[in-house]
Amino acid sequence: MRYYSSTAGNTTLSGGVTSTATTITVAATTGFPVSFPYTLVLDPGLATQEIVSVTSAAGATLTVTRGVDGTTGQAHTAGAVVQHSHTAQDFQEPQNHIAASTGVHGLAGAVVGTTDTQTLTNKTLTTPTINTGTATGITIANAILSGTLSQSGVNILGAWLTYTPTLTATTTNPTLGTGSAQIGRFMQIGKIVICQLQINVGTTGWAAGSGSYRISLPVTASTAISTPRLGALTVYSSAGFIGAAYLTTSTSIGGIYNTSLTGGTPGIWGASGPAAQVSGTTIDTIFTYEAA
Repeated sequence: MRYYSSTAGNTTLSGGVTSTATTITVAATTGFPVSFPYTLVLDPGLATQEIVSVTSAAGATLTVTRGVDGTTGQAHTAGAVVQHSHTAQDFQEPQNHIAASTGVHGLAGAVVGTTDTQTLTNKTLTTPTINTGTATGITIANAILSGTLSQSGVNILGAWLTYTPTLTATTTNPTLGTGSAQIGRFMQIGKIVICQLQINVGTTGWAAGSGSYRISLPVTASTAISTPRLGALTVYSSAGFIGAAYLTTSTSIGGIYNTSLTGGTPGIWGASGPAAQVSGTTIDTIFTYEAA
């Protein structure tokens, strides 16, 4: 980009310059552009005519790039005419722009650049490869999708992700002990979360804590339905039980079990029962719930 002025008059060189000098001093800069670069012609119409590009100025001393737009550096004497003017490049560059299909509008490469932030509207993408980024309000037809495609953290393609489930209690948290393991994985498709987890109590150092047990969720749950049953919960050791996992809060599940084969009020899984958790106990569950 170059700058122009409609009020710049002709001036002259205050002193002679060699063909390679990078500064020139002029008699006046009245009307010259105040932004850079801009174009001057030295000795216009003479055999020594030269076009220079002014890149900065300190008063009447101008820093220039010599011999631009097809001209070559020339020696000029004091008093040589200096003219602010347009040259061939001012007319050629718009024509190049019209004819170009790449490298236009300041972009490096195709019209749709790879580095500048741009908004695409009403575009058809044919066999695109999209590595990262965010797409909003799009319609995908006849697409072959692979990998992990996410929408605000949701794995649309149903890829399994891992997380570490945490066993706590409403009064005093248990201690899992030495050799314990907490393994969890989940997938989220839209609002549906499928979760599978296993917690292994350590072989030594287990402490049951007190109160009802809770296991953390990988994704915050909807609480639109109060304490829904989610899936089977199995606790097995020397004395185990099979019950149901249920939603206790938006971030955890608990366990319930039948206290009698003929019904009755369900029992709540915790430190006191239905069977004592001991070293080596394994807790398994797989369940489905609605994300918030």
